Amino acid sequence: MEAVRHRLVMLERILEATQKLNSTLDLNVLLRSIVETTIQLVDADRGTLYLIDEKKNELWSQVLTGEGLVDIRLPMGTGIAGYVAESGETLNIRDAYAEPRFYPDVDRKSGYVTKSILCMPLENRDGKIIGVFELFNKKKGFFSKNDETVISIMSVHVAIAIENSRLHKAEIEFVRINEEVRLAAVIQNGLLPKSSPSLPGYEIAGISIPAQSVGGDYFDFIPMIDGRVALCLGDVSGKGLPASLLMANLQATLRGQTLVSHKPSECLFRSNKLLYESTTPEKFATLFYGILEIREHTLHYSNAGHEWPFLVGTDHSIQRLQTGGLMLGLMPHVTYEDIKISLRAGDLLVIQSDGVSEAMNANQELFGEQRLQNLILEQRDRSPREIIDAIVREVHNYAGENVQSDDITIMVVKRIL
Repeated sequence: MEAVRHRLVMLERILEATQKLNSTLDLNVLLRSIVETTIQLVDADRGTLYLIDEKKNELWSQVLTGEGLVDIRLPMGTGIAGYVAESGETLNIRDAYAEPRFYPDVDRKSGYVTKSILCMPLENRDGKIIGVFELFNKKKGFFSKNDETVISIMSVHVAIAIENSRLHKAEIEFVRINEEVRLAAVIQNGLLPKSSPSLPGYEIAGISIPAQSVGGDYFDFIPMIDGRVALCLGDVSGKGLPASLLMANLQATLRGQTLVSHKPSECLFRSNKLLYESTTPEKFATLFYGILEIREHTLHYSNAGHEWPFLVGTDHSIQRLQTGGLMLGLMPHVTYEDIKISLRAGDLLVIQSDGVSEAMNANQELFGEQRLQNLILEQRDRSPREIIDAIVREVHNYAGENVQSDDITIMVVKRIL
């Protein structure tokens, strides 16, 4: 009868302990609560709960010292806790100093005397070891089979509480990152032109559609003195937030250099040097840069490794603007060629990023430059905005349900007088 009553008392204590575990989602608070609760349940003097850090192949725990919380890390397989984590075996040791895997150096440094140890794996519902309980010095006698049973019963509840805490932390982090990405998208959208410039004798339009919330494509209309306008369309390496930061850097660089450079080749030369000095080697950008002179009706341009724009005449002749040089940011001293061409009434200039021609359908087939060229010829008599809308629509129709894999950016300039 006494044994039954003892079991009921123990079950009641375990139930109270599991309810306590569910009272917090803070992992640090939870770990301390688990250790305190487990020590009380088995009447131990001290205890530690190690969690497995799979990325580093280590055991991790925190202890409270005079300096606050201090991390403890042990390689898997090292010491008693490391052995249990790796093997899944329970070690119930009556004499710590007779156990070869025990390291007495900790006792010597702390002044604590370890006598008995109960070390057990912490398993989740799937039987996966996620940590280790290590309890020291049973206050009366030695750790028993009953103590092992208590820890085993607690393990599942402890594992659930820990995983809930981690999921909660991951959810908070996910919400935080999403908010940062949303704000980055708002900022990036604010960097792009809010409207097209109104130029006598010309119609201009542009658009950028990122593959992710933020992108690495860039286009800009930069007003210059004497009514000239710099036309820029670029594509920086990578995607997402890193690419968006480089895009902002590129925009600031180009706007600054446009004020002091009289030729496209000079602007690209200086921008390349600045970009090279402020970025890592794997970061680079392609860029088409042209200066539109509306009085003379000329386009003075250069190209830093970007997709060749299409220049379409009223007679449906097509010229690809190829003059330029190497991408920006790869090497510190790169020279660029530039050329000046005349724009006749009715001429159409289409500048695009590779997200257009490299869009893929469900069969992983590219949209391609020939299909783009045919579409431009078909739409050439429409306004720049209508031409852009037609290209975007056709690219999306071609891709179907295939996810957009790259940013799509298009600028169209048309001389109407």
